[in-house]
Amino acid sequence: MKRCLSERTMWLVHEGAAPERDLAHLEGCLDCAARYGRLNEELGEITRALRDHASPIGRDVRRGRRRWVTAAAVLAGIGLLAGGEAVLWRQSNALVDPRPETTAEALSLLEEVTLLLSSPGVTAASVLVADPATVIAEMTSPESYEDDPIAAGGGGGGGRL
Repeated sequence: MKRCLSERTMWLVHEGAAPERDLAHLEGCLDCAARYGRLNEELGEITRALRDHASPIGRDVRRGRRRWVTAAAVLAGIGLLAGGEAVLWRQSNALVDPRPETTAEALSLLEEVTLLLSSPGVTAASVLVADPATVIAEMTSPESYEDDPIAAGGGGGGGRL
């Protein structure tokens, strides 16, 4: 009575790790040769199936990486937006609430411009060409107020705005 090869021994033959006596038995036994042929066919189908279809494990890993990349991009965008808003907020506060030294300078400039615009006989061209100290002295002189109908008290209640 012949002793046929087990499934494990067939696997060892397939992998090339079987002893010589098992290889000799496989060559002489028709039943074991047929079983070994079916094993080779099944292993070939399994190999093709695995090669043709992507691994679901690999897809999950890639999907997980995409989630991390997306989350990192969203967080970076939020950080950039917050940083930009902070810079703009500081600049808008400087416009709304200027520094005290800037306010004094601005008030002085506004006072000079108001005097210039309200003085009769002063044109923009004469102001641009003349020395600023001379123009201010002329505007604040009492003679310039005498020509002004509002300052002189005449005009019947009407005047310039």
